[in-house]
Amino acid sequence: MSLEVGLAYGISSLFICEALDKTARHILIDPDQFGDTWQGIGLLNLEKAGYKEQIEFYAEPSHVVLPRLRARGLEIDFAFID
Repeated sequence: MSLEVGLAYGISSLFICEALDKTARHILIDPDQFGDTWQGIGLLNLEKAGYKEQIEFYAEPSHVVLPRLRARGLEIDFAFID
């Protein structure tokens, strides 16, 4: 399982998902993805590339999401902080 903080256009996410096994999950955290700047383009790019089922997206700050993920007992193999 991999994790990425910051999505923007989703370019790094596209490369990460391409490198992962198709059954692996990629967790994305970006509270600004649907703001005026990005308007959901990163998630749209991932969907168009066929990775919609592989990602788990949180539109909240990382300091809120990360403790919840830890409480669930998730183990992350790779993290990219953008």
